[in-house]
Amino acid sequence: MFYKSRKTFYQKEEAMKNETTADQYVFVEQHSTSYNAAAWIQGFGGYLINENREPGLNLPQTVEAMEYHKQFVSYMPADGEYNTVTTLFTEGKAASTIGGPWLVPGIKEAGIDLGIAPMPVLPNGTSLTPFSGVQGVHVLKHAAETKKEALAEVLKVLGSKETGVALANAASCAPANSKAYEDASVSEDQMIMALKTMANNIVPMPNIPEMDVMWSVTDDLLAAVNKRGEDVQTACDAHQKEALEQISAMQ
Repeated sequence: MFYKSRKTFYQKEEAMKNETTADQYVFVEQHSTSYNAAAWIQGFGGYLINENREPGLNLPQTVEAMEYHKQFVSYMPADGEYNTVTTLFTEGKAASTIGGPWLVPGIKEAGIDLGIAPMPVLPNGTSLTPFSGVQGVHVLKHAAETKKEALAEVLKVLGSKETGVALANAASCAPANSKAYEDASVSEDQMIMALKTMANNIVPMPNIPEMDVMWSVTDDLLAAVNKRGEDVQTACDAHQKEALEQISAMQ
């Protein structure tokens, strides 16, 4: 989370009520994008889809999360799109936002005195729980069978402490090699250390075909609740039914 003044969620809600104006926001985020909203849903114990490939859009926990989240959305820009949110923050028109390492260069170029913190804590004592995203290396089967020694050398370099440090310095991404954190340039980077802390409370993104359905259906659910003002429970029930039907059609 990026901020110019750090607050708890309770303090932030009060600040949003009292300090939000037509052109100045306390907190902005991509509120109606399923990838971002998943952090709120999972923080309350809900989920988009579980390990049994069952959607969870109308679980009590998911409904509770969306009800709670909605009160913050009312003090944000209606569209909540990436470009809108990022521009507001980099132009100094928003005091805080949620984002990743990719935002840091532009924010620094804007001359913002940036502060970074792990995801804030919800009323239930759990912090926002986002999906995890990792970068990896794919090896072609043919290469694995015919160039084992060369591949082993390449993978040793890619997995080394030195490469971890270099990648961290270049992109502010948390390295997988734990020894990389012994380097001061890594351990003193706010973005990297916030990511490292957050890694203790994340959900692996499901790598299943059904997620294609869940992205689109959840996006529409969020638009129904956050943009069109539909009743949360009614919208969740309708979109759970839609997700089940679409997943069934895939079989």
